[in-house]
Amino acid sequence: ASTGEEGDSNPTWLQNLTGDSVFMRLLAWSSFALVLHLVSDFYAVIAGTFIMSFVGNSVVHLSERTAAKVQAWGASKGYSFPCPTRRMLSVAYVLVLLSVLSIGSCITVPLVFDSWRYLKSVLLSDNPYVELANSIYLMLGPEATSRVESLLGTLFGEPSRQALNTLDRVSDAPALTWQLQQSLKGYVAASLPF
Repeated sequence: ASTGEEGDSNPTWLQNLTGDSVFMRLLAWSSFALVLHLVSDFYAVIAGTFIMSFVGNSVVHLSERTAAKVQAWGASKGYSFPCPTRRMLSVAYVLVLLSVLSIGSCITVPLVFDSWRYLKSVLLSDNPYVELANSIYLMLGPEATSRVESLLGTLFGEPSRQALNTLDRVSDAPALTWQLQQSLKGYVAASLPF
């Protein structure tokens, strides 16, 4: 039997297997697929890091070329400008990126919370259709609101005076309030998680 020791002319099955280029390629691709599967939860982070690094490398390279041109121009005019190093340019890129993301988050996140609070208050009000009709009336104006009312009137019919009197709070557009209530009644109740 072959032991696979040095000097032995008969290789073992493992040496035969690792010597096969097709098997090694298959093993490499299988290992790569396994690693991709294991890190699938981090795809967004990996992609974001790659994109920011790629853009950062391009920005730093462009900054280096621009700095070299400024130095050459300054030398032709008799001025001497300090040469920024690649590390300094990289730190500047990271600081600009972090400040843009921080400022963007500080502006965006409060707006999202305020919008959510407003939506929640509208949905939890006595009659959210009144709030919705008022918002449409304020955004579109009386002319466009009457057009929306006539469109919804063809679909759901015109509300009777008695139907309009049953509304808890009458808005600027009572017919639109009733029509929205008729058309969205089931959808709003089904969409609320609570």
